[in-house]
Amino acid sequence: MEVPPGRVEQISDGGPEAIRALLAELRAMKFNGLLKTSVVRGETPAEGVLVLRGGDGVLAEHRSEVEVTGADAVLEILKDAASEKSKLEVRTYDYGHSRISIDQLQRSYPEASVPGLGDADEVLSQAIAREAAEREAYLQDLRNREDAERGLIDDEESLRHRIRELEREARQSGAREKELESLRSELEAVKQASGLLMRRLEERRGAADVELQSQRKILTLEMEKARAELEVQRRSLAERIGKMAAREREVADRAASIDDREAALTGRQESLEREREQMRELYTTLQQEAQKISEARAAFDARLGEAEARERELIRREQALVGLEERVRGQEPLLSERQKALADRERNATTRLKDLDRREAKLASETAALAKRQEAVVAEAATLAERRDELVRATQRMEKIAKDLAGKDRKFAAEQQ
Repeated sequence: MEVPPGRVEQISDGGPEAIRALLAELRAMKFNGLLKTSVVRGETPAEGVLVLRGGDGVLAEHRSEVEVTGADAVLEILKDAASEKSKLEVRTYDYGHSRISIDQLQRSYPEASVPGLGDADEVLSQAIAREAAEREAYLQDLRNREDAERGLIDDEESLRHRIRELEREARQSGAREKELESLRSELEAVKQASGLLMRRLEERRGAADVELQSQRKILTLEMEKARAELEVQRRSLAERIGKMAAREREVADRAASIDDREAALTGRQESLEREREQMRELYTTLQQEAQKISEARAAFDARLGEAEARERELIRREQALVGLEERVRGQEPLLSERQKALADRERNATTRLKDLDRREAKLASETAALAKRQEAVVAEAATLAERRDELVRATQRMEKIAKDLAGKDRKFAAEQQ
């Protein structure tokens, strides 16, 4: 919506009390003009325009990330005006040579029309409440983001702790593997001892029968005892081997689980690294946007200064024009006298023009007569030229005849001689 700028009446800071007092003052003055607000919301500049007629709003537009018009724009404008950081600018349409028509503006922008401000305090309270709610939502969003970041950090710490536990379990499984190896070596030693004992028995069989018979019972008892002990040891070893196999399977399962967890942890770490990189990029982007907004603010302030300078120049020119108007009004009697003299001259000139028209008609008739005479003279000249040509031809014929006669005379004279 493009509206005439009008003439600056007042520029002030915003705030709840300031906008309340300003609206009450404009309504009491039956003000015709516009109220302009400007503020930076977070990192986005916002600008609102409220056209007033008789101190009440008739057109409204608000521009920020989203452009809104009409009743929705009124709340946004009042919300901006209630901010302590906002600027309020009042511009009037009621000045000397102003030809701005608010009715024409309403017909041009029907989508921005509003039925009025109504109860300004109530509307302003709604705008302030909405501003507070949006601020609280923004702060809550920031807190949620901080909580999410802390949760990610806690998850990372717990993952690191779990990795240390898994590494410790892996070291313990290595110790169990060493114990199993020692049991296997012990079983092998028992087998070797049993073979050695059997070889000794075979050697003793070749000894004397007496000694063999006497010692057979002893050896048999020892063998039975050794077999019983070996059986017990074998059973114990089998049980221990079964337990160790179960432990090996458990260790293998745990190792597989550890590998899976390590892969998951690696994936989560990579995801965390990507998220951190995205956060760093987002922070860099935010810094760049903040720099751009600062530059835009500086440019806006510069343009605002230029606009104020232009406005002062326009006011000075308006004052000069008012002086010129007064001078022109002072010269109006002299101009009236000059107009009367010009009217008299016009009447005299009209009479003279009529005389000139009559003379011109007379000259035209005389010119026509002269033209006819000239045509007759030209015709006579042509006739005379033809006659002259005929005389020349006749003279030539006479000369030829004379020459012929002279020749005949000379011939006749010669014949007579």
